[in-house]
Amino acid sequence: MTRLITGLVLVACVLALLFLAPPMVAFVVVAVIAFMAYREYAKLVLPHFNKNIILGLALWASANVLAVSFACPASWGLVVFSGVVIPFIIIMTQKGELSLLWPQVTLLGFGFVYLVLPLGLMGELFRLPTKLPLVLLLACTVLGDTLAYTFGRLWGDKLMAPRISPKKTRAGFWGALTGGALGGVVVTFLFMTYDPYFSLSGVNLQKALAMNGLVGIVVAGFGILGDLSESVIKRAVGVKDSGNLLPGHGGVLDRIDAFLFTIYPVYAVTLPLILAESAKL
Repeated sequence: MTRLITGLVLVACVLALLFLAPPMVAFVVVAVIAFMAYREYAKLVLPHFNKNIILGLALWASANVLAVSFACPASWGLVVFSGVVIPFIIIMTQKGELSLLWPQVTLLGFGFVYLVLPLGLMGELFRLPTKLPLVLLLACTVLGDTLAYTFGRLWGDKLMAPRISPKKTRAGFWGALTGGALGGVVVTFLFMTYDPYFSLSGVNLQKALAMNGLVGIVVAGFGILGDLSESVIKRAVGVKDSGNLLPGHGGVLDRIDAFLFTIYPVYAVTLPLILAESAKL
């Protein structure tokens, strides 16, 4: 019951963020998520590292996400700087054996690529004149995960990656792809029919349905990679959940792991629209 209640609250918050909140609020919310997720990640991989440095890096991660969301011209350079240069700065200012510090700060730098980059891309989507990319991202990821679980429970007798995740099955893999395709088709049909941005644009409905059905399959595939990637991290450090902030669901990182990967194909197909909107700024 706790898991269900938490899930319903999360769904309500996401829908409110998508359809009611102005872009500025969405930017801040995504930045806060980046802060919490980076802290969880850093505590996960380096539980005994300097807590003040981790706090500072988490704040810096949220600032990076805000910069990318606002389409600041230097924002991508900021992310690269954070992931590459900051680890060297930390290792130069900390006491201890370099052979021990080096792998630690490398993990901290990797966190910017793993978390900040995709969350920054997600923030950019809130600037667009249509919610289609965000709803497509949400629907394909969630439906893919839901049908993966359903197919796995019904027909999952062969494991897909037992060394990484003992609950992932081959049937679940096909369920995820089915859910992704379904999400892509349904969301596209609704937006093409009811969103004036598309219904008045003359876009061919059949081509749009076919394209976003394929996009949904790719998104679901990336979602599986995202889920398995976090499982690799958790299994490597010997924990079940990244945190306990969300009752019944674990931590923030546990909830966004798939989205950290599914954002890439959605962003790629949306890039022409993103560039057009950026030119207006």
